[in-house]
Amino acid sequence: MNTIKSFIPNFITLLNLLMGCIGVYFAMEGELITAAYCSALGIFFDFFDGLAARLFKVSSELGKQLDSLADLVTSGLVPALVVFQ
Repeated sequence: MNTIKSFIPNFITLLNLLMGCIGVYFAMEGELITAAYCSALGIFFDFFDGLAARLFKVSSELGKQLDSLADLVTSGLVPALVVFQ
């Protein structure tokens, strides 16, 4: 059961990354409001992945790297593309 708990924060982080990737798509298509909503939803997931990791007392090197990537895409690339557009 403990191993399943360790995947929950990573799954939430993947949702963050997914929202970032979808936000990139919409930003490139010129749908800037939708891209902003995707970024906001990704940031929402970013809050909860850390909360879940602390709640379940789990941490992994993969999780740390995945979280950094997801933050870069959702909180860095999407807003940059929106400003660029």
